[in-house]
Amino acid sequence: MLLRIRNWRCIEDLSLDLSLINVFIGRNSTGKSSVAYAIYFFSKLSKKYDISLLSKNLYGLPIKELARFDGTKRYFPIEINIGDDYFCYDHNNSSNIIIPEKSPWVESYLLPSKRIGLFEAANFINKFLKETPRDMLSTMGWMLDIVRKILTETPLLPPLPMFLGDYVRAIHGLIEQPAIRYSEDVGNLFIFRSPLIWMVEYYIEDPFLPGVRSSIESAPEGALDILLIRPLIDRIPNNSLVVIEEPENNKNPLLQIKLVKHMAKTSLEKNITLVMTTHSEIILLTLTKLVEEKILKPEHIRIYYLLRTKEDPWTQAKQIKIYEDGSMDTIPDSQEATMQLF
Repeated sequence: MLLRIRNWRCIEDLSLDLSLINVFIGRNSTGKSSVAYAIYFFSKLSKKYDISLLSKNLYGLPIKELARFDGTKRYFPIEINIGDDYFCYDHNNSSNIIIPEKSPWVESYLLPSKRIGLFEAANFINKFLKETPRDMLSTMGWMLDIVRKILTETPLLPPLPMFLGDYVRAIHGLIEQPAIRYSEDVGNLFIFRSPLIWMVEYYIEDPFLPGVRSSIESAPEGALDILLIRPLIDRIPNNSLVVIEEPENNKNPLLQIKLVKHMAKTSLEKNITLVMTTHSEIILLTLTKLVEEKILKPEHIRIYYLLRTKEDPWTQAKQIKIYEDGSMDTIPDSQEATMQLF
């Protein structure tokens, strides 16, 4: 599936071939998240999201400020093509705004790099409501509506509205069940109804002390992150899109391997398109190991190394090829790091 992006953030004109599992690597500020968010943005627009609200909730910026900027000028039109479907936005020409009619995916979900902080911020509202006397709550309807609007309709905490909306939609069917049991390594996630329908409350059970629960704020971040990612991956519909920034966050290598294997196998079983940004070679090596073990095929995976330079400040991409035996091309940063260290 061909992806083309023009005049989006730090991207002048970039074409990539997408597959089932797509990984963007490279140094900081090279455009990994810009590419991943462009895919997500396109998919959400095709579901008839308001373009201005989507831009503010995702980036905290109006859509015109997502256009490529060289310090003096913004370049239009912004264009995103996925397959035969097309998005175009031209701030200078209102007749040149085209919203895609459809998406390759039935649903799309975002797990941003700062997901744990956003999750804790959202859960704070539930704790506040829990501690507030009921007689006060009955007179605070107007205030709760303001809080809802702040979290879902303003750019104060982007991309909280997109992440939280996606997450609650994905796991909402599990609220009636007292626990999600996914990994003996990190404990269990417990979900409870919240006074606000659009939010839920979470606790984590200690993996070594069954029955001992703690709030998510006091839980180890690596464990919490796995319990954010795995329920979503397992519960979303077939043929969905999931954008995950830095799945390696706060995890030791063994947990990274276990998580990536689970995501990859679930992606294959449910035809879920994974888009990941990462700085971890463990992620890449786990995927190539699955190719070596014949669980995945090379054509299931696309790995792109993204690059920007002072001479060419706009994102460029080089495909890192994977072969049938599970080997792959050298990653430039790994080669340079090895030379500097040894």
